Amino acid sequence: MEGRLARPLKLAALGAIALLLTCLLWRQLLLALKMAVGGGVLAFLLEPLCVRFEERLSRPAASGVSLAVAFLIVTGALLLLIPALISQLGDLAAKAPELMRSASDIVGGVNRWLAARSLPSLPQPAVAEGTLNGAVGKILTGTIGMAGSIAAGFAITVMTIALGYYFLADRDRMLLIVELAIPLAARRIVLRMASSAKATIRLYLRAQVTIALIVGGLAGLGFWAIGIKNPALLGATVAVFNLIPYFGPVLGGIPVVISALTQGFFATGLVLFVLFAVQQLDGLVISPRIMGGVMGVHPAAVLLAIAVGGSLGGVVGMLFALPILLITITCLRVWAARRE
Repeated sequence: MEGRLARPLKLAALGAIALLLTCLLWRQLLLALKMAVGGGVLAFLLEPLCVRFEERLSRPAASGVSLAVAFLIVTGALLLLIPALISQLGDLAAKAPELMRSASDIVGGVNRWLAARSLPSLPQPAVAEGTLNGAVGKILTGTIGMAGSIAAGFAITVMTIALGYYFLADRDRMLLIVELAIPLAARRIVLRMASSAKATIRLYLRAQVTIALIVGGLAGLGFWAIGIKNPALLGATVAVFNLIPYFGPVLGGIPVVISALTQGFFATGLVLFVLFAVQQLDGLVISPRIMGGVMGVHPAAVLLAIAVGGSLGGVVGMLFALPILLITITCLRVWAARRE
Protein backbone atom coordinates (compact mmCIF):
# COMPACT_ATOMS: atom_id res chain seq x y z
CA MET A 1 0.00 0.00 0.00
CA GLU A 2 2.79 2.36 0.88
CA GLY A 3 4.53 1.54 -2.40
CA ARG A 4 1.39 2.35 -4.35
CA LEU A 5 1.08 5.74 -2.66
CA ALA A 6 4.78 6.60 -2.97
CA ARG A 7 4.80 6.94 -6.74
CA PRO A 8 1.80 9.34 -6.99
CA LEU A 9 3.28 11.41 -4.17
CA LYS A 10 6.63 11.62 -5.97
CA LEU A 11 4.92 12.63 -9.20
CA ALA A 12 2.86 15.26 -7.36
CA ALA A 13 6.00 16.62 -5.69
CA LEU A 14 7.85 16.79 -9.01
CA GLY A 15 4.85 18.51 -10.60
CA ALA A 16 4.70 21.05 -7.80
CA ILE A 17 8.43 21.78 -8.11
CA ALA A 18 8.11 22.15 -11.90
CA LEU A 19 5.14 24.53 -11.48
CA LEU A 20 7.04 26.60 -8.92
CA LEU A 21 10.10 26.87 -11.18
CA THR A 22 7.87 27.82 -14.10
CA CYS A 23 6.26 30.62 -12.08
CA LEU A 24 9.63 31.92 -10.92
CA LEU A 25 11.50 31.63 -14.23
CA TRP A 26 8.72 32.08 -16.77
CA ARG A 27 10.51 34.92 -18.58
CA GLN A 28 13.68 32.89 -19.05
CA LEU A 29 11.67 29.81 -20.05
CA LEU A 30 9.68 31.85 -22.56
CA LEU A 31 12.89 33.23 -24.07
CA ALA A 32 14.36 29.73 -24.31
CA LEU A 33 11.15 28.49 -25.93
CA LYS A 34 11.20 31.33 -28.49
CA MET A 35 14.84 30.59 -29.34
CA ALA A 36 14.14 26.87 -29.66
CA VAL A 37 11.14 27.50 -31.91
CA GLY A 38 13.15 29.95 -34.00
CA GLY A 39 16.01 27.48 -34.38
CA GLY A 40 13.58 24.71 -35.29
CA VAL A 41 11.85 26.85 -37.92
CA LEU A 42 15.23 27.83 -39.37
CA ALA A 43 16.34 24.20 -39.53
CA PHE A 44 13.02 23.20 -41.13
CA LEU A 45 13.31 25.88 -43.81
CA LEU A 46 16.94 25.08 -44.64
CA GLU A 47 16.63 21.29 -44.59
CA PRO A 48 15.95 20.91 -48.36
CA LEU A 49 19.00 23.06 -49.17
CA CYS A 50 21.11 21.15 -46.64
CA VAL A 51 20.09 17.83 -48.22
CA ARG A 52 21.38 19.08 -51.57
CA PHE A 53 24.74 20.03 -50.08
CA GLU A 54 24.97 16.70 -48.28
CA GLU A 55 25.43 15.02 -51.65
CA ARG A 56 28.97 16.46 -51.69
CA LEU A 57 29.70 17.45 -48.07
CA SER A 58 29.39 15.98 -44.61
CA ARG A 59 26.26 16.90 -42.70
CA PRO A 60 27.93 19.43 -40.33
CA ALA A 61 29.66 21.11 -43.28
CA ALA A 62 26.45 21.09 -45.35
CA SER A 63 24.56 22.65 -42.42
CA GLY A 64 27.14 25.42 -42.10
CA VAL A 65 27.15 26.10 -45.84
CA SER A 66 23.33 26.23 -45.88
CA LEU A 67 23.31 28.81 -43.10
CA ALA A 68 26.03 30.80 -44.84
CA VAL A 69 24.09 30.84 -48.12
CA ALA A 70 20.93 31.99 -46.32
CA PHE A 71 22.90 34.67 -44.47
CA LEU A 72 24.45 35.97 -47.70
CA ILE A 73 21.07 36.11 -49.43
CA VAL A 74 19.42 38.02 -46.56
CA THR A 75 22.42 40.35 -46.13
CA GLY A 76 22.57 41.08 -49.86
CA ALA A 77 18.87 41.87 -49.95
CA LEU A 78 19.20 44.22 -46.97
CA LEU A 79 22.21 45.99 -48.49
CA LEU A 80 20.19 46.57 -51.64
CA LEU A 81 17.00 47.67 -49.94
CA ILE A 82 18.12 49.66 -46.88
CA PRO A 83 19.76 52.55 -48.83
CA ALA A 84 16.61 52.85 -50.93
CA LEU A 85 14.48 52.81 -47.79
CA ILE A 86 16.56 55.56 -46.18
CA SER A 87 16.27 57.61 -49.36
CA GLN A 88 12.50 57.16 -49.36
CA LEU A 89 12.23 58.27 -45.73
CA GLY A 90 14.37 61.34 -46.47
CA ASP A 91 12.17 62.27 -49.44
CA LEU A 92 9.04 61.82 -47.33
CA ALA A 93 10.42 64.05 -44.55
CA ALA A 94 11.36 66.74 -47.10
CA LYS A 95 7.97 66.56 -48.84
CA ALA A 96 5.84 66.43 -45.69
CA PRO A 97 5.12 70.22 -45.44
CA GLU A 98 4.30 70.44 -49.14
CA LEU A 99 2.00 67.41 -48.91
CA MET A 100 0.20 68.95 -45.95
CA ARG A 101 -0.31 72.21 -47.85
CA SER A 102 -1.63 70.30 -50.88
CA ALA A 103 -3.99 68.29 -48.69
CA SER A 104 -5.16 71.50 -47.00
CA ASP A 105 -5.83 73.13 -50.39
CA ILE A 106 -7.81 70.09 -51.56
CA VAL A 107 -9.90 69.99 -48.38
CA GLY A 108 -10.42 73.76 -48.63
CA GLY A 109 -11.76 73.39 -52.17
CA VAL A 110 -14.09 70.60 -51.10
CA ASN A 111 -15.32 72.67 -48.14
CA ARG A 112 -16.09 75.64 -50.42
CA TRP A 113 -18.10 73.32 -52.66
CA LEU A 114 -19.93 71.94 -49.62
CA ALA A 115 -20.55 75.41 -48.17
CA ALA A 116 -22.11 76.57 -51.44
CA ARG A 117 -24.66 73.76 -51.02
CA SER A 118 -25.21 74.31 -47.28
CA LEU A 119 -23.56 70.99 -46.39
CA PRO A 120 -21.31 70.35 -43.36
CA SER A 121 -17.63 70.92 -44.03
CA LEU A 122 -14.71 68.55 -43.58
CA PRO A 123 -12.10 69.09 -40.84
CA GLN A 124 -9.19 71.13 -42.13
CA PRO A 125 -5.78 69.39 -41.72
CA ALA A 126 -3.28 71.71 -40.12
CA VAL A 127 0.11 70.54 -38.91
CA ALA A 128 2.52 73.24 -37.82
CA GLU A 129 6.18 73.03 -38.72
CA GLY A 130 7.06 72.79 -35.02
CA THR A 131 4.82 69.77 -34.71
CA LEU A 132 6.58 68.07 -37.62
CA ASN A 133 9.98 68.88 -36.14
CA GLY A 134 8.85 67.50 -32.79
CA ALA A 135 7.69 64.29 -34.44
CA VAL A 136 11.03 63.92 -36.19
CA GLY A 137 12.81 64.53 -32.88
CA LYS A 138 10.77 61.83 -31.19
CA ILE A 139 11.62 59.40 -33.98
CA LEU A 140 15.33 60.15 -33.63
CA THR A 141 15.18 59.83 -29.84
CA GLY A 142 13.37 56.53 -30.14
CA THR A 143 15.93 55.34 -32.67
CA ILE A 144 18.80 56.14 -30.28
CA GLY A 145 17.02 54.48 -27.39
CA MET A 146 16.39 51.45 -29.55
CA ALA A 147 20.12 50.79 -29.96
CA GLY A 148 20.34 48.74 -26.77
CA SER A 149 17.32 46.68 -27.75
CA ILE A 150 18.84 46.05 -31.17
CA ALA A 151 22.08 44.87 -29.56
CA ALA A 152 20.20 42.48 -27.27
CA GLY A 153 18.07 41.27 -30.16
CA PHE A 154 21.22 40.69 -32.23
CA ALA A 155 22.69 38.49 -29.49
CA ILE A 156 19.47 36.46 -29.26
CA THR A 157 19.38 36.14 -33.05
CA VAL A 158 22.94 34.82 -33.14
CA MET A 159 22.13 32.22 -30.47
CA THR A 160 18.96 31.23 -32.34
CA ILE A 161 21.00 30.74 -35.54
CA ALA A 162 23.45 28.60 -33.57
CA LEU A 163 20.55 26.49 -32.32
CA GLY A 164 19.31 26.19 -35.90
CA TYR A 165 22.74 24.89 -36.93
CA TYR A 166 22.75 22.21 -34.22
CA PHE A 167 19.17 21.23 -35.02
CA LEU A 168 20.10 20.92 -38.69
CA ALA A 169 23.38 19.06 -38.18
CA ASP A 170 22.04 16.64 -35.54
CA ARG A 171 18.47 16.36 -36.77
CA ASP A 172 18.43 12.55 -36.96
CA ARG A 173 19.59 12.12 -33.37
CA MET A 174 17.26 14.83 -32.06
CA LEU A 175 14.29 13.40 -33.93
CA LEU A 176 15.14 9.98 -32.49
CA ILE A 177 15.19 11.45 -28.97
CA VAL A 178 11.81 13.09 -29.56
CA GLU A 179 10.45 9.84 -30.98
CA LEU A 180 11.62 7.82 -27.97
CA ALA A 181 10.03 10.39 -25.64
CA ILE A 182 6.60 9.66 -27.15
CA PRO A 183 4.70 6.90 -25.32
CA LEU A 184 4.82 3.65 -27.27
CA ALA A 185 1.03 3.40 -27.52
CA ALA A 186 0.78 6.79 -29.26
CA ARG A 187 4.07 6.75 -31.16
CA ARG A 188 2.73 5.43 -34.46
CA ILE A 189 -0.13 7.91 -34.79
CA VAL A 190 2.03 10.85 -33.66
CA LEU A 191 4.69 10.02 -36.26
CA ARG A 192 1.99 9.80 -38.94
CA MET A 193 0.71 13.22 -37.86
CA ALA A 194 4.20 14.70 -37.97
CA SER A 195 4.92 13.26 -41.42
CA SER A 196 1.62 14.50 -42.87
CA ALA A 197 2.00 17.94 -41.28
CA LYS A 198 5.54 18.27 -42.63
CA ALA A 199 4.41 17.43 -46.18
CA THR A 200 1.49 19.87 -45.96
CA ILE A 201 3.65 22.74 -44.68
CA ARG A 202 6.27 22.10 -47.38
CA LEU A 203 3.61 22.34 -50.10
CA TYR A 204 2.07 25.43 -48.52
CA LEU A 205 5.39 27.26 -48.18
CA ARG A 206 6.41 26.52 -51.77
CA ALA A 207 3.07 27.70 -53.10
CA GLN A 208 2.92 30.80 -50.89
CA VAL A 209 6.49 31.90 -51.63
CA THR A 210 5.94 31.38 -55.37
CA ILE A 211 2.78 33.48 -55.26
CA ALA A 212 4.51 36.22 -53.24
CA LEU A 213 7.44 36.39 -55.69
CA ILE A 214 5.11 36.61 -58.70
CA VAL A 215 2.90 39.26 -57.09
CA GLY A 216 5.89 41.28 -55.89
CA GLY A 217 7.52 41.06 -59.32
CA LEU A 218 4.35 42.21 -61.11
CA ALA A 219 3.89 45.06 -58.63
CA GLY A 220 7.52 46.12 -59.06
CA LEU A 221 7.14 46.12 -62.86
CA GLY A 222 3.97 48.17 -62.53
CA PHE A 223 5.67 50.71 -60.26
CA TRP A 224 8.60 50.93 -62.70
CA ALA A 225 6.22 51.43 -65.65
CA ILE A 226 4.46 54.38 -64.00
CA GLY A 227 7.78 55.97 -62.97
CA ILE A 228 7.71 55.46 -59.20
CA LYS A 229 11.06 55.70 -57.39
CA ASN A 230 12.63 52.52 -56.01
CA PRO A 231 10.21 50.07 -57.65
CA ALA A 232 12.30 47.08 -56.47
CA LEU A 233 11.95 48.14 -52.82
CA LEU A 234 8.22 48.65 -53.14
CA GLY A 235 7.78 45.36 -55.03
CA ALA A 236 9.73 43.53 -52.30
CA THR A 237 7.50 45.13 -49.67
CA VAL A 238 4.40 43.90 -51.50
CA ALA A 239 5.93 40.41 -51.83
CA VAL A 240 6.76 40.09 -48.12
CA PHE A 241 3.35 41.21 -46.90
CA ASN A 242 1.61 39.06 -49.50
CA LEU A 243 2.72 36.03 -47.46
CA ILE A 244 -0.11 36.96 -45.07
CA PRO A 245 -3.45 35.81 -46.55
CA TYR A 246 -6.28 38.34 -46.87
CA PHE A 247 -4.73 41.09 -44.72
CA GLY A 248 -1.30 41.02 -46.39
CA PRO A 249 -2.19 43.12 -49.46
CA VAL A 250 -3.69 45.82 -47.24
CA LEU A 251 -0.75 45.87 -44.83
CA GLY A 252 1.74 45.90 -47.72
CA GLY A 253 -0.12 48.66 -49.51
CA ILE A 254 0.17 51.09 -46.58
CA PRO A 255 3.97 51.66 -46.73
CA VAL A 256 3.85 51.63 -50.53
CA VAL A 257 1.20 54.36 -50.63
CA ILE A 258 3.06 56.41 -48.00
CA SER A 259 6.22 56.14 -50.09
CA ALA A 260 4.35 57.16 -53.26
CA LEU A 261 3.09 60.31 -51.53
CA THR A 262 6.60 61.77 -51.95
CA GLN A 263 5.85 62.06 -55.67
CA GLY A 264 2.44 63.66 -55.32
CA PHE A 265 -1.17 62.61 -55.20
CA PHE A 266 -1.38 61.72 -58.90
CA ALA A 267 1.48 59.22 -58.52
CA THR A 268 -0.23 57.85 -55.42
CA GLY A 269 -3.39 57.29 -57.43
CA LEU A 270 -1.40 55.37 -60.05
CA VAL A 271 0.17 53.23 -57.33
CA LEU A 272 -3.26 52.42 -55.92
CA PHE A 273 -4.38 51.38 -59.40
CA VAL A 274 -1.34 49.10 -59.81
CA LEU A 275 -1.93 47.51 -56.40
CA PHE A 276 -5.61 46.96 -57.20
CA ALA A 277 -4.83 45.41 -60.60
CA VAL A 278 -2.12 43.10 -59.24
CA GLN A 279 -4.28 41.91 -56.35
CA GLN A 280 -7.19 41.22 -58.69
CA LEU A 281 -4.87 39.19 -60.91
CA ASP A 282 -3.60 37.35 -57.85
CA GLY A 283 -7.05 36.55 -56.52
CA LEU A 284 -8.52 35.47 -59.85
CA VAL A 285 -5.61 33.74 -61.61
CA ILE A 286 -2.32 33.34 -59.72
CA SER A 287 -3.38 32.02 -56.31
CA PRO A 288 -6.09 29.62 -57.55
CA ARG A 289 -3.70 28.05 -60.08
CA ILE A 290 -0.67 27.72 -57.80
CA MET A 291 -2.28 27.09 -54.43
CA GLY A 292 -4.75 24.59 -55.88
CA GLY A 293 -5.90 22.12 -53.28
CA VAL A 294 -3.08 22.76 -50.82
CA MET A 295 -5.23 24.77 -48.43
CA GLY A 296 -8.52 22.95 -48.07
CA VAL A 297 -9.39 25.27 -45.17
CA HIS A 298 -12.57 27.31 -44.84
CA PRO A 299 -11.95 31.07 -45.24
CA ALA A 300 -13.68 31.76 -41.91
CA ALA A 301 -11.15 29.55 -40.12
CA VAL A 302 -8.30 31.35 -41.90
CA LEU A 303 -9.62 34.77 -40.88
CA LEU A 304 -10.05 33.73 -37.26
CA ALA A 305 -6.55 32.21 -37.16
CA ILE A 306 -4.98 35.35 -38.62
CA ALA A 307 -6.91 37.56 -36.20
CA VAL A 308 -5.75 35.50 -33.21
CA GLY A 309 -2.18 35.38 -34.52
CA GLY A 310 -2.15 39.13 -35.05
CA SER A 311 -3.43 39.81 -31.53
CA LEU A 312 -0.77 37.54 -30.02
CA GLY A 313 2.26 38.32 -32.17
CA GLY A 314 1.52 41.19 -34.56
CA VAL A 315 2.68 40.70 -38.14
CA VAL A 316 4.86 37.73 -37.15
CA GLY A 317 1.84 36.11 -35.53
CA MET A 318 -0.11 36.59 -38.75
CA LEU A 319 2.66 34.92 -40.74
CA PHE A 320 2.64 31.86 -38.49
CA ALA A 321 -1.13 31.67 -37.99
CA LEU A 322 -2.00 29.79 -41.17
CA PRO A 323 0.84 27.22 -40.96
CA ILE A 324 -0.17 26.45 -37.36
CA LEU A 325 -3.79 26.11 -38.47
CA LEU A 326 -2.77 23.76 -41.30
CA ILE A 327 -0.70 21.63 -38.91
CA THR A 328 -3.64 21.40 -36.49
CA ILE A 329 -6.14 20.42 -39.20
CA THR A 330 -3.73 17.87 -40.71
CA CYS A 331 -3.19 16.24 -37.31
CA LEU A 332 -6.94 16.09 -36.70
CA ARG A 333 -7.48 14.46 -40.11
CA VAL A 334 -4.83 11.83 -39.40
CA TRP A 335 -6.37 11.18 -35.99
CA ALA A 336 -9.85 10.80 -37.51
CA ALA A 337 -8.50 8.34 -40.09
CA ARG A 338 -6.32 6.37 -37.66
CA ARG A 339 -8.42 3.18 -37.95
CA GLU A 340 -8.68 3.22 -41.74
